Amino acid sequence: MNGIAHNAVARVAEDFAHDDPRTLELLATVLFMWNSELRLYRRATGYQVLRKVQRYKGPKFTSSEIDTALTRLRTEGYLRS
Repeated sequence: MNGIAHNAVARVAEDFAHDDPRTLELLATVLFMWNSELRLYRRATGYQVLRKVQRYKGPKFTSSEIDTALTRLRTEGYLRS
């Protein structure tokens, strides 16, 4: 593994090491939906992603939890525009 890939893996491991499986599921789902919106429509909004997560995951996650996940992923630099 080259230095850049190793640094990326280390960063992800550090960023998510203390999250429980439910939180990791939410973060992964939000990230997947965000990237899906970008691929399909060349833009993504928090509202679009929130609605899609609610549609596919049902009542498992609240709107507040989804918003918190979006904010966290934005803050940590995982969501690209």
